[in-house]
Amino acid sequence: MNIENQKSSLRLSLKTKWFEMTKAGIKPEDYREINRYWCRRLLEFDDETEVIDWGRLIEDLSNPEKIHEDIYECLSFYGARFKKFDVNIMTLGYPKSTDTERILNLEHKGIEIRTGNPEWGAELNKKYFVIIHGAVENKRVFCRRIKAGMYYVKIGKYEYEIYNYGYYAPDKCIWWEAVNLATNEADFHEHTKWELIKQMQYELL
Repeated sequence: MNIENQKSSLRLSLKTKWFEMTKAGIKPEDYREINRYWCRRLLEFDDETEVIDWGRLIEDLSNPEKIHEDIYECLSFYGARFKKFDVNIMTLGYPKSTDTERILNLEHKGIEIRTGNPEWGAELNKKYFVIIHGAVENKRVFCRRIKAGMYYVKIGKYEYEIYNYGYYAPDKCIWWEAVNLATNEADFHEHTKWELIKQMQYELL
């Protein structure tokens, strides 16, 4: 479970070179071919659009100025627009959801169609869907219930089990505790599970 509010995300798999460059902030955009698969993933169409001539659409998107004023007029002609997302989830290959070292959450800053940078993997003078990245969203938390009052939590590279120790009479309150699985030390204590996880995020990320 991700404790962030539900967001619309675009998940993209990368090879090691491009993932590391993206993670380092060197590569601020990603390129995808203008083909039927990526048109379906990155475009949405008006409800009244019943039949799509994919071959013609792909040809026009690859060279929009041939017939249309610009790319937006071209999209409008087909009753299409770029989908809107909140987050670009960039992954190194196809990791498990707990493997946060291979998952990078970036703010989604939009989609364009244009040429790309050959140093970032684009072919010279070729048009692509260009997916633009913003700031890193580094508040990702994985949380899984083990049993009542006990959870497994992974924040970045740190793994914990958190426990509800119930009501503690001397303090007149309920306490939750987070135990580091690497050291077996109880590193964090709070009165509620969500306060505990927020404190862990603040200290560990």
